Amino acid sequence: MDLRQIPEKLSQHISRTYSRNDIIILFLLLCFFLLTIPMHMLNKKAEKELSALKIRQNGFYTLSDEYKKLNVHISAIENKRSLSKADSIIHALDEVFLPLGIQGKIKSIKSLEDREIEGRMNEKSAEVMIEQVSLNELVNIFYKIENVPMLLKINKASIKKSFAFPELLDISMSISLFTEKV
Repeated sequence: MDLRQIPEKLSQHISRTYSRNDIIILFLLLCFFLLTIPMHMLNKKAEKELSALKIRQNGFYTLSDEYKKLNVHISAIENKRSLSKADSIIHALDEVFLPLGIQGKIKSIKSLEDREIEGRMNEKSAEVMIEQVSLNELVNIFYKIENVPMLLKINKASIKKSFAFPELLDISMSISLFTEKV
């Protein structure tokens, strides 16, 4: 049997077994499946890619929200820094404690070290000892330090009961003032 005769014999066999309409329908079905299977595979691949991009987009939204929150926080700190008029830690502490009316309870304010931070800012520290303050006055002190229009930070705080009056507290704090380098 010659290779040239194979297609001819196959054609004769198919034409005897199936009608012309059956062959056309069979050919159309074969074309349909040959076209739909790759399309289905491409569709699945596109859906996977779309879901991966949606997950990535949600990550970007989360980062954007976090950036906006940090930007607001940084702006608040920048505003505090620009409003600060005190150039020494003693003046800054006076601005904190004078409005609270606890000047008589301050035992000592001892200026500690001044140091430069990353070339842009100076940190001026002081040790403050306050005796016989109530819990309400302590909360007011912390609130005032946090909300005063300058960059103050409490490095450490030690709170003990007063020896003379057990219902009152003795406070020892290390506080730093951050100022722009001139």
